[in-house]
Amino acid sequence: MTQIVIEKPDTTEMQTAASSITGLANALTVKDDGELIIAVNLTKEIKNRIDMVQNKFKEPVKLAYDAHKSIVALRDSVLTPLKNAEICIKAKMGIYQMEQEQIRQESERKAQEEKERAEAEARRKHNEELAKAQKEAEERALAEAAEAEAKGDKERAEKILTEPLETDFVPPPASVETPPSMPEPVKINGASFGKVVRWRITHEDSVPRFLCSSDSQKINAYTRTMGMKAKVDGVKFWEEIKPRIIK
Repeated sequence: MTQIVIEKPDTTEMQTAASSITGLANALTVKDDGELIIAVNLTKEIKNRIDMVQNKFKEPVKLAYDAHKSIVALRDSVLTPLKNAEICIKAKMGIYQMEQEQIRQESERKAQEEKERAEAEARRKHNEELAKAQKEAEERALAEAAEAEAKGDKERAEKILTEPLETDFVPPPASVETPPSMPEPVKINGASFGKVVRWRITHEDSVPRFLCSSDSQKINAYTRTMGMKAKVDGVKFWEEIKPRIIK
């Protein structure tokens, strides 16, 4: 790599003068025309000093800028393909992970539907068996009551018909096997995968105002054209005096 030597300017005198002028500027008051003339002359001196500093640093700044630009371009010639390769691989990993997530969610959805179907079927069978047992108990009670009445025992017959029915039905344990779901994503040492919400504008006119920003360049251009006749809802215009000093 070519070696570039950039000479650092001596700023001792410049910093001393800048400090002195800063003190004068801070102490300056502009309350009459005489002080206004002093302020104009001091501003001219400051502008001359600025030009001198700019000229003093012009060459080393250019050399440093060119060197910086050259080194950055050289660095980017190596980094860019590497970063593109990283983006390519991450995109493929992200697509794979999203596909697996969709498969997992679909598997869980189907498993939940299967569980709900099995539970509904179990309830149906339970109600069906219970109704059957109740019907059999009613038939037995009616038969016993008829038999008792046939024997002349009306009191027993009435008691049989008014007592709560007893059934032999024993409900089975409420256990529904849960279908297996997809395993959790594999964990890889040194890698993590998190969801990120992306966006793009599809209808610009529908975007709420609080998500938009004002265009200061357009407002400045409009203000220069209209002057104090400018009127825009939500924007305040006012005049200020801006000194222009000619060296």
